Amino acid sequence: MKIFVTGFQRSGTTLLRDLIEKHPDVKIMFHETGLLKNSKKRICKSKVLPQRTTRSERSKNKKLKRKIKVNIGFDMRNDNWGEKIPYYHYKIRKGVNINVINYCNRWNDYFLPDARILHIVRHPMDMAISTLNIGYVNKVLKPIRILKKSFPAFMYHSKRIKNIKHIKYEQLICHPRETLRNIFKFCNLDCSDEILDQVLESDIHNFGFINKDRAFNYKNTNVELKKFSLKKIVNLMNEIPGPKYEWKDEDDDKSGKSDYRTRRNRRSS
Repeated sequence: MKIFVTGFQRSGTTLLRDLIEKHPDVKIMFHETGLLKNSKKRICKSKVLPQRTTRSERSKNKKLKRKIKVNIGFDMRNDNWGEKIPYYHYKIRKGVNINVINYCNRWNDYFLPDARILHIVRHPMDMAISTLNIGYVNKVLKPIRILKKSFPAFMYHSKRIKNIKHIKYEQLICHPRETLRNIFKFCNLDCSDEILDQVLESDIHNFGFINKDRAFNYKNTNVELKKFSLKKIVNLMNEIPGPKYEWKDEDDDKSGKSDYRTRRNRRSS
């Protein structure tokens, strides 16, 4: 099985990728390597493929090359493996960008019927706050603007794809066993209780153990959701099974309706 993981930045793509890689039948889940810059024949025959180093590793050692070669040591034609790439335009070679929609199409062209695509989403405000906290942006509004452009296009395209599964980050965090069982079934992997225990009891790289407090963090901050015009994007995300997202407080919604009614009564009077 060839598993492709995608989603907007800071939406749980790395967590999902690490959880799948903990499965004993999965050999490796590459991290933003851009494997499809190689031809299908080269991917299936090669045992040495490029893997990008992290930004922290390059900053510690300036002489470290941006790409290093790793020995895979397994049959890429028959074994289970995959890759994770987020939404943003990904450079597959110098001067050429490819978006995730085209990457999904190419993934299916190469690996069907063994291809699987996993798409994970997170509440826009949690995603934006996490992006701000990690230092990727200076303002919360910037990632939300990018999400508004990229997410509807991806959802529209995904309706044409049969081998795709949408997952909510909050569902994975709050109900990890049930969610992982469904993911492993979708990927034709063993989803027994023993396997799930082995995956969930392991320490996940750069994440620790699954913590339910990571879900809906924006409720603990003084953020007024109505200022960011999230209604359309949240309604689109709520089409995915799982916990329902809100775009503003219920009190604000009720107060808005009451104000509208009072104004209407005043006009009529």
